Amino acid sequence: MPNPDPTMPPTQTPSPDQPAVSHSNFAAKLLAVLLVLLIITIGYILFRPAAKTTTGPAAATIAPAAVSITAGGFTPATVSVRKGQAVTWTNTDANPHGIASSGSGSSSFKSPQNLSQNDTYSFIFSTAGTYTYHDSLNPTTLSGTVVVK
Repeated sequence: MPNPDPTMPPTQTPSPDQPAVSHSNFAAKLLAVLLVLLIITIGYILFRPAAKTTTGPAAATIAPAAVSITAGGFTPATVSVRKGQAVTWTNTDANPHGIASSGSGSSSFKSPQNLSQNDTYSFIFSTAGTYTYHDSLNPTTLSGTVVVK
């Protein structure tokens, strides 16, 4: 068939020994490439190296030390933490309790209200030292110590 537009190159027809490019063949190759990329992506997500964690004073967050408040006192009675670490008190007793430091000044701390059963209070210790505290509702019978290094 003659080319109707002489400015266009002549249309090539495949010879019998050279098959025409099949759209389904192209789609199969494209699908295979996408499948390989998907497998590589999933492999990276599943097996990538774990993020590095920082330990020591430069750590972004340090898990709080836990103290339970019971009818018999604070457990543990003395807890050691690092500067920047929090202590979290949890009232495990049925009776209310309050947390108050025995000292005064910028390092003093006090729970804003009495803690009912299962309530918590946390304080972050930013200065090294030894801090004594007591139950504000039972100051003569329940006391504890926080040592900050």
